[in-house]
Amino acid sequence: MKRIFLVIACILMMSCVGVPARAAILIESSNGSLVTNSYSASMALACTQTLPIHITSALSSSFSNISTATVHNCPIQIVYHSGGSLGNTTKFVHAVPPTITDLQRHFTGSGVVTGLTDARPEWFPASASSGINEAINASKVVKLSASTYTITTPIVIKSGTQLSGEGIGKSIISHLHSVTNLYGITDTTTQTVSSDNIILKDFEIQGDSQLTVGSATMGINLKNVNNLLLTHVKVGGFRDFGIRPGTAIAGSGGVGARGNKVVECIVDGVGGGDAYQHTGYDTQFIRNIARNYTDTGFAAGPDSFGISIFGMESGVLYDGNIIDGTTTGTPLNQLGYAFGPHSPTFNADIKIVNSTIRNCVQGFWGVSFSGLNMHNNSFYAGAATASGNVRLDGVSNFSITGGLIQGIQSGSGTGPDVAAIQFNSQRFTYGASIFDANTANGYVGGGLVIQAPLTNAIVIDVTNAVTGPSFTPTSKGITYDGINFGAGGTGHSIAYRVDGGNADQATDNNITNIMQSAGNFLSQTGSAGNYNRNVVNVNLPPTVSDQVAAAGGVFFNLPYLQGSGTPVSVVTPRYLGDNYFDISGGLWWKSFGNGITQWSKLSN
Repeated sequence: MKRIFLVIACILMMSCVGVPARAAILIESSNGSLVTNSYSASMALACTQTLPIHITSALSSSFSNISTATVHNCPIQIVYHSGGSLGNTTKFVHAVPPTITDLQRHFTGSGVVTGLTDARPEWFPASASSGINEAINASKVVKLSASTYTITTPIVIKSGTQLSGEGIGKSIISHLHSVTNLYGITDTTTQTVSSDNIILKDFEIQGDSQLTVGSATMGINLKNVNNLLLTHVKVGGFRDFGIRPGTAIAGSGGVGARGNKVVECIVDGVGGGDAYQHTGYDTQFIRNIARNYTDTGFAAGPDSFGISIFGMESGVLYDGNIIDGTTTGTPLNQLGYAFGPHSPTFNADIKIVNSTIRNCVQGFWGVSFSGLNMHNNSFYAGAATASGNVRLDGVSNFSITGGLIQGIQSGSGTGPDVAAIQFNSQRFTYGASIFDANTANGYVGGGLVIQAPLTNAIVIDVTNAVTGPSFTPTSKGITYDGINFGAGGTGHSIAYRVDGGNADQATDNNITNIMQSAGNFLSQTGSAGNYNRNVVNVNLPPTVSDQVAAAGGVFFNLPYLQGSGTPVSVVTPRYLGDNYFDISGGLWWKSFGNGITQWSKLSN
């Protein structure tokens, strides 16, 4: 019995294993045992040792502060045991990264702790950031547990910060908004001071202000940041926008927000604004999801610092994103992608590929810039009136190839503006700036499927609706090649609307390799002129009307002519052996000469 009692006593007093009872600071001896000595009365003395220090119980501020200096540097390895903590009231620097293996609170004082290889919020005192900001101050690498962290102040990211969790739905930052707490995560950058090389991944930010009108809350709001990787992060429940991964600043060569990547993130629930919003250079958005927002899925526009609107989001790639505008608020007021306005000559170099856009009043809207490449996207129809599912206002040097574009399906209005694609050329105003911008020099096709059963499929609107200095808008040099127009259509596949009497407003456009099963093909209203050239390999059924509304001029060169009634003494053959189809009679004719009367009927 005495032997058992001694064993129990040894365990309780810790003396049998070399750990003195109730010791606060222990010194690791050369043989690995933990002992007390004359230096273990305070950190000031313990940090003069050469061997590791072990903290086994809570140290008061008098023990924790090495001296009265503002910064205390301890050059010795510190090992924190369960129940061991510093109560420092000034800055405590770990010159050698400490050893911490649990999730208990080890820093209880009000002073800043630095020098950790990695940090956990659980190691720090209860705070408005649930210890996250304190962990960021202590280490560039901060790890969130599978837990919920309630914050009443923004998380502030610095250069080199790596903030990661256990995954979406596991590591959750719960944002309680107030007039002083509008952002979930932000930074302290300015127009001249940037933050670089940041990683945010594998956690969720959930706000409480999605339906709070006027709150202007934002999930992630970063400004002058470069080389950011934001991946596997979910944001929802905010009012203004979900994720802003950077803001560029206008100037020579551009400043800020370069080389940032947003990969496989989710924004679900923005009550009054955009899911993703940015201005930046060489930014990539890859396989992200935007849904349940009220304005735009991915928005990029003028400099958010308010300095200039002349070109921000240059070299941006959008690849494989899924946009669903469905919202609990007013439905179908949402845009999918939106860009501009900029200077019409600004080379934006925007690429949108492999994206899916649905339940939006407009899938894409670009205003006044140069350089757009859209390939293999699927723009599904919404259910509200809009001027084109894909709309380009004053965009030049563009291509739209592959994929699917549907016209906007409207329950009440089916006017000619409710198109799959609309190109506008006109004057635009933005604040005090005036842009004379043409949609020109483009390529549409490459296997693109267009379905617009209720209206015109493609509308080209050349008009000058804004008064001011003289400007004649034009739409030139667009090639339509390899388009498959879907069945049906109460309008035309391609409809030109020209305002004014200048025949050069819509010229030098090529139409080749068109597939169409039914419906009207081409309509041109406004002034007469040679609008199109090289209209060849257009595969239209005999029931298709390809007549031109405008009078005068030879507008295109189809593989056959057609009209209502006999061509004899009415239509002049273009060449010997030309073909003509009588729509009303269902008859084919062939010319045996070049004269207006030289037609021979081939069928009855």
